[in-house]
Amino acid sequence: MARVFPPRLKAWHFLALFVLLTVATHIWVSWRWLSPFNGHYADGPFQLFNALRRIDAGQLPGRDFPAFHGLGLPLVHYPFYRALGGGWELRQGGDVISDEVKTEMGRRTNWGRMLKPEHHLPATSPEQTPE
Repeated sequence: MARVFPPRLKAWHFLALFVLLTVATHIWVSWRWLSPFNGHYADGPFQLFNALRRIDAGQLPGRDFPAFHGLGLPLVHYPFYRALGGGWELRQGGDVISDEVKTEMGRRTNWGRMLKPEHHLPATSPEQTPE
């Protein structure tokens, strides 16, 4: 008569379970970090943009307004903010796209009427809007 032994768990079973749980945990945590933002509107990039606008207006972080993550974060990002245009208000109702760029864009791709200012600019600028 043959003897039947209960199955024994070997070391690789525990290792496989550990690896599976570790990978599943990392996937879940990554998804939580990469999922679309659904928090308060003043969290995240808006806090940094507000600080950058205030520095651009001549205010000092820590003295004129509170710095949410310390003084370093807005001050480190400020040169990049200025290098990339320093906000949308610099165009002051003018066209965002220069004529040279529009000419090159029109030469490479048929944009139809989209390159004409009346199709991509508001009828009145925010400065001209009566309150």
